[in-house]
Amino acid sequence: MAIYATTRLRLYILSTALLLAGAIIIDSTFLAPALLLLSLPVFSYMAIELNYKILKSIKVSGSVTMESGGRFFAEYTIINPSRIPILPVEFSIQYSELIKLVKGSKRGLLIIPPRTKVKLRFSFHGRLGEHVVGPLKIVLRDLFGFYRSSDEYLGKALVVNIPPTVEEVIVRKLLIYARSTGLVKSRIPGEGVEFYDIRDYSPGDEAKRIVWRIYASRRMLAIWEPEKEAFQPVLFILDGTREMWSGPMGQSMIEHSARIISSIIYYLVKRGYPVSATVFNESLVYTSGRPMHGYHGYMEALRALSKVRFEEGDELHRRRALSGVLSYTYTRILPRDRSIIFLFTHLRDTIIDEIATWNNLYKDKGHILYIVHPLITAYESDGDVPEWVANIYRVKLIEGLREDMAVISRARGRGLKVIAVTPDLIPQRVMDIIERYSS
Repeated sequence: MAIYATTRLRLYILSTALLLAGAIIIDSTFLAPALLLLSLPVFSYMAIELNYKILKSIKVSGSVTMESGGRFFAEYTIINPSRIPILPVEFSIQYSELIKLVKGSKRGLLIIPPRTKVKLRFSFHGRLGEHVVGPLKIVLRDLFGFYRSSDEYLGKALVVNIPPTVEEVIVRKLLIYARSTGLVKSRIPGEGVEFYDIRDYSPGDEAKRIVWRIYASRRMLAIWEPEKEAFQPVLFILDGTREMWSGPMGQSMIEHSARIISSIIYYLVKRGYPVSATVFNESLVYTSGRPMHGYHGYMEALRALSKVRFEEGDELHRRRALSGVLSYTYTRILPRDRSIIFLFTHLRDTIIDEIATWNNLYKDKGHILYIVHPLITAYESDGDVPEWVANIYRVKLIEGLREDMAVISRARGRGLKVIAVTPDLIPQRVMDIIERYSS
């Protein structure tokens, strides 16, 4: 650890030196006070050196407690085992730029009494994905402010993964929509317990399935055939590149998309569909793996979605990342059976060719790829925005929608299947497609 002199020390030494010179030249009665004042920086330096030695012996532990609504608490416990207090310590907490500190101080002064522990508790309003809180950055200072140490770090960084929330409103709408429109999974003959049809007896059929009523009336053997429900593998790919993070907290494209995906997956696993979720950014790909049934498939999908994180990158990085995730899905995740893939992204001209190339490869294998482009037509406001600012925002939003529709039109001209509606209409459109292809 390095110790630096502050500007205050330089001014203090200058004024004390003038006092000492005056005591020597003019009046010797000021000599003792001048020497006493001159010794203060020496004692301050010794104190900060002692504090640093004690600092090396302290123990720091951190923990995270999750709450509903994306809120979480991060707590650091600092234990001083020595008999000497550490004072004062200037601390600051490091955390990801996408989360908001709502309770607790980002910076402050801390005194650590001897043989005791101090807890620092911070409350955050989080966003979708993986975020980092900590470590604690501290700077040692003496009581007079003559010296400061170099930046030191206490504890480990705490990693927080925030999954998307399942919106009960969406799930309820899907249930009502399915009942009102008569959407049900297609049924085919196979192993099961429900009745499907009656057909002529074939050698090898089980005797317990013979319909004796038909034999008694027609003198011919017939058997009843059970049915099984057709389960269409459904895969979701979420674009987590920088383009998708634009927008107010909780209302960006990626957050809208993640809530929709998690709600649809929750609904699908309740109905028996195998599901898979993959999320990617400029440098990493996270996936739940091959499509899975039931609660396990749902939890793995949420776990994958909670791994997304914000990174800086340009369109070139985005195009490479998109090509990489489509290649990974094609070679590692897609099952042999026909599957439906929904890619949630913000279309740009720079990525249309890449998607079109992979769309042809998917189509050759019998898979169906849909591009889901959420159209954000408005953002919620807290009402504190001036009217002229709101008007400028509306103009910009309309211009952005016009550009989006032009890009979507060009993508459809390349043969891509694009769902371009507002977020509240996406779940019904997705379920329409899934039911249409289930067979």
